[in-house]
Amino acid sequence: MKIKTIKTLYIKRNTKKICCEEEINDPLLCFFFGKYGSLIRNHIFDYPVFSKILAHYYKSKFSKKAILKFIEKYNIDANEFEKNIEEFKSFNEFFIRKLKPCARKIEKNKISAICPADSMALAFENIDTNKIFQIKHETFKLDELLKGFARAQDFECGNYCIFRLTPKHYHRFHFIDDGKIIKTKSLKGKLYSVNLVSLKQTKKLYIKNKKYLTLFESKNFGNIICIEIGAVCIGSIVQTYKSKNVLKGDEKGYFQYGGSAILIFFQKNKIKIDNELLENTKNGYETEVKIGEFLGEKIIKTCR
Repeated sequence: MKIKTIKTLYIKRNTKKICCEEEINDPLLCFFFGKYGSLIRNHIFDYPVFSKILAHYYKSKFSKKAILKFIEKYNIDANEFEKNIEEFKSFNEFFIRKLKPCARKIEKNKISAICPADSMALAFENIDTNKIFQIKHETFKLDELLKGFARAQDFECGNYCIFRLTPKHYHRFHFIDDGKIIKTKSLKGKLYSVNLVSLKQTKKLYIKNKKYLTLFESKNFGNIICIEIGAVCIGSIVQTYKSKNVLKGDEKGYFQYGGSAILIFFQKNKIKIDNELLENTKNGYETEVKIGEFLGEKIIKTCR
């Protein structure tokens, strides 16, 4: 069966160059999220058992043979890996790989926030919490997403960022600022893919999918909501932090095999998001970012 691809247009950080990348996509996934596949999707694809079967394979030694082909397909720099390629015992072990400390630089500005993951980013300001962006022409309400975890109205007219991880990306995610974890909640859900086909075909995908919510009291930006979204093939969203008090750049956790996304909400007048991210988003393009890069800066109120 021929493997199909999804073409993604995006802009590389600090350039104005529009790039095109082909995200490999299994023909079965294309069918399930197509016109006719939706008729059986709810009975097969949306439930954890489907992902568990695939996860079992990707954790097995038999999946190891796919690693080199995957690296070649996506032109991944193996020199960044903490381990040598031959040390990975399964494809999943490769997928959740750690990087060498020198592979990513953390923005040192003391009043800045950093991007939490290698990903395709979108950024929005002055948000309407009743019309949160999923993809063009598709929105949802923030209170539906939070399900009582926090007050949606506290984030009215604030900022909102999406970090969409594709299969090629480093799948560990990190804290964007110094601060303290106030509370967390894991919400069960389905496991829709977060690729562009699925985002277009699935209404309120972020609401329906499995997710992990964190209310975070940051040093520079007040209370922030961070939400990790599970997706197809991901049996779990793993949290690795050990203390409630954390530093900017500390590892927060990782996603197991599959695509995934991170949503971050800021309150009004707390952060000035990087202009490049905002402009690219307004023009309809994701921006490819890396963990540790500049996301935005604290808004300092001046006395008159």
